[in-house]
Amino acid sequence: MMGRHDYVVPPVLWEEVLPKLKNVTYHVFERSGHTPQFEEPEMFDQVLLEWFRKDSAADGVLLNG
Repeated sequence: MMGRHDYVVPPVLWEEVLPKLKNVTYHVFERSGHTPQFEEPEMFDQVLLEWFRKDSAADGVLLNG
């Protein structure tokens, strides 16, 4: 997860790294900087919960919520 306006670790740095990673999921928060969990907390929670659901479903575990 990254913020579009992150000046600490800018998204442009990830453009080179992401294609080299296998089995990676990422999300860009359009209105956030370095701390999307504080800047867009509702969206952050939604994205994180969805990731947990997908990951747990792949492992055969069901998550409610």
